Amino acid sequence: MGFAEIFTLPLNLRSGYRKGTTPIRDARTAAARLESRLSELVNGAHGLAPEEIAMLWSTAPPRMPWFRRNLADRPA
Repeated sequence: MGFAEIFTLPLNLRSGYRKGTTPIRDARTAAARLESRLSELVNGAHGLAPEEIAMLWSTAPPRMPWFRRNLADRPA
């Protein structure tokens, strides 16, 4: 490996990392968005008030995904 290859290697690694992780990150974001929408539909079907939904998430067990706890803070 020559001197030039040593300095281009990190750029190739970064590019490959982005190519590999971007689809995964996008899929996780889409899944989180769908899960949030499904949760909203279920809560609406049960006729829960925003205060009741906030109470549900504020008392959720620790194993619940971290991003769901933040939904209780957002305006309904």
